Amino acid sequence: KAQAALQPEKKKPGMPSAPVAKQSAAEVQQKEAEQKATASAELARVLSEIAGDGVLGPLQHTCKPKPLTESEAEYTVQVIKHQFKNHLVLEMYVSNTVQGIALEEIQVRLTGLEPNYSEIGSSAITKLEYGQNGSAHVVLRKNGG
Repeated sequence: KAQAALQPEKKKPGMPSAPVAKQSAAEVQQKEAEQKATASAELARVLSEIAGDGVLGPLQHTCKPKPLTESEAEYTVQVIKHQFKNHLVLEMYVSNTVQGIALEEIQVRLTGLEPNYSEIGSSAITKLEYGQNGSAHVVLRKNGG
């Protein structure tokens, strides 16, 4: 019996060696809701620093991220549009994919906004090490209503 205890346990084909905990749909939804709440809170904090508390009003819609660079580039940039009644916030989500290189003072500069939009403020990324992600924001006001 002692020798049998030292032998590796033989598994039946298709049988897991230990029970695998599966997340229920409710747990997945809860986790997604927590992630959205965290992202919303971070966005609200950044926007209050740029434009002031309550200036933009309630968030009406957030679009899915859209890539602006090729995935093979030295760094990748995605834009996420956050729409408010009279404002548009462009979030530039940057990923540093170059090992041994740090990106510093990442700013967003937009041209051709007039006559539809006016820039009222922005945020930058101070430093982004290899493998890190960060967001820079530009807050735009819709002109003429």
